[in-house]
Amino acid sequence: MKWVALFCLGQLLLLKSHTVFDHNDLYKEIGKTEADLSLPVLHQPFTYLGQGAQVIVFGSADGVYVLKIFKGSHKTRFKFSRIWGQLVHKKAAREEWRSKFTDTCRRYEMAFDHLKDETGLVLLHFQQTASPLPVTLIDKTAYRLDISTLPFILQKRAVLAPDYFRSNPEKKQLATQALKDFFVRRIEKGFSDPRQTLTINYGFIEDTPVQIDVGKIEPFRGDREEELKKIHARIDLWVSKL
Repeated sequence: MKWVALFCLGQLLLLKSHTVFDHNDLYKEIGKTEADLSLPVLHQPFTYLGQGAQVIVFGSADGVYVLKIFKGSHKTRFKFSRIWGQLVHKKAAREEWRSKFTDTCRRYEMAFDHLKDETGLVLLHFQQTASPLPVTLIDKTAYRLDISTLPFILQKRAVLAPDYFRSNPEKKQLATQALKDFFVRRIEKGFSDPRQTLTINYGFIEDTPVQIDVGKIEPFRGDREEELKKIHARIDLWVSKL
């Protein structure tokens, strides 16, 4: 009976760790401002699209925007072997998460200031604002959440690069060149990204490439021609495997 009870407990914990969207686990450690903010775009519902290590992503009903809300912690698949480590290192993990959040904000602010067109960024909300910002979020159910006290990003919605190429085979050559031109423009503005993960970090808004995730972007001070040569070769290889 003891093993049956332990198995049932494990299954319950496993199910809990795989909820679609835990609105109780959102990042809240941000400063305040007296500024009021009105966002008519939030008057429409946003539906759950997916999540990464740091943010949960919702798409607007009109298909034009994505809302990225920061998680309060990084949840991994439940394992009994991790219980002791999580208890011992809880404080250190929280500090590491706070540091990661601060660094991500810094990079998004750089992108917003210098690469707004290249990223489709509309709004960065990294401080609590005075006026409520209620939004309807839909995953398995629909509920209202005031996000005025939470850090979030509002961005134009893009089609992931692989999906764009597969849906527009007649535009393959033009899209490939557009991607190469995108990286030329970005490096001419003085920035690059060591990851260049085309499969998940880049997309297209209509026929224009954008960088969806700017979490690793940094000022570039190396040899621009050499950097572009490597990136363009990577693009050609990536496209050839689609």
